Amino acid sequence: MHVNSLYIVGCLLLLVKQSCAVTETSPLIYPFHAVVDSIFVCSALLISDQYVLCPAQCVNGSSWGAKIFLGFNADAFFQGRLWQKDTEVAHASNIIVHDKFVQVSNGSFMNNIALLQLTKRVSFRKNIRPGVLMAKEELQLLGEVSLNVTGWSTDIVSNLSLSEARLLNKDYCNLLYQPNYFPNQEACMEWEGENSLTLTGNLVSTNQRVLGFVIRPACLSKIPQCLNHNKIVTIPPFLDWVSRQTNISIQELTTFKTEHAELIERMDDLLWMLQETDDQHFKDSRRLARMDVTLKALMEALRQIRASIEDGCVPFFEP
Repeated sequence: MHVNSLYIVGCLLLLVKQSCAVTETSPLIYPFHAVVDSIFVCSALLISDQYVLCPAQCVNGSSWGAKIFLGFNADAFFQGRLWQKDTEVAHASNIIVHDKFVQVSNGSFMNNIALLQLTKRVSFRKNIRPGVLMAKEELQLLGEVSLNVTGWSTDIVSNLSLSEARLLNKDYCNLLYQPNYFPNQEACMEWEGENSLTLTGNLVSTNQRVLGFVIRPACLSKIPQCLNHNKIVTIPPFLDWVSRQTNISIQELTTFKTEHAELIERMDDLLWMLQETDDQHFKDSRRLARMDVTLKALMEALRQIRASIEDGCVPFFEP
C-alpha cells in the first residue's frame, strides 16, 4: 500500500478547483478502484494482491462468483470499453459475505460487507494498487469533514470521476434514515454539488484513506434536502473481520507503504538473496574468487543506493 505521487497532485488540483461539479479523475490517482460484476454491478476496493472488498448486497447469492475490473478509467461494465490499456480483468470464485449480513428493509442492510478472493494474484502497476483503509480510531475522531467520492454513474457512459461531499453527524443521519440507520457501521453524507455518481459501492475517502462505500437506500425523511444525501457503509468497524478472513494484519490494511519503502523492501530481499548465494557458493572457492569480488561490489553498491533512498533520494535508472 502506498502514497501515489499522482494522488498528491490530484489533491492539489482539488484545492484550486472552482466548482463542486463532478470532475474526471484517473486510476493513476485512485489506483485502488475496482468494478465488480456479479449479482449487480458495483464499485469495489482493491485491498491486496488477492482480495477485493465491496458491499455484500452486490454479490450475495451469486452462484458463479464475480468478475473484477481493475485499473479501468472508462466504466468497465460497458463491455465495449474493454480495449483500455494496462488494465486487468480478474475473477473470484470465492465470495466471503459477512456471516451476519441481513436485509432489513428495501435497500437497507446490516453488516453489508463482502470479500472477493481472486483466483490469481494481481500484478501491481501504476494504475492498480491497493488502497489504505481508515482505522477505527480515525473514524471516531472525524467531524463533519469534506469527503472525496470517486466512481461512476449508472446513467451515462463516463470515465472515473470525483465529486465532493460532507460527512454529517450521526444525529442528523438518524433523522434522515431512521429506523434503518445503524451508527455503529454506517454514516451519511451530503453532496456538495451535483450528485451524479450513482453506482452503488462508489468509494468515499478523506485524508487519503478509504472510509467506505456509498449505498443508496430510500431516504425516509420528509426533509426536502433528503434527495441530496446518501448513506455510507463504513469499513473501519469491519477491520477485525477483514483481517481474520484474509490473514492481513490491521496495521498493514491501515498503513501507507510509500514507494520508497517498497523499494527498500525489495532491495533488502535482493541483498539477502545475494548474501545467501555468496555464503553457499563462493566460500572456499578460489576458482570463483573473481565472481566473489564482483558480487561483493554489487552488494555494496546496492547498500549505498538503499541508504540514498532512505535519505529521500530516489535514483533514476535508464531502461
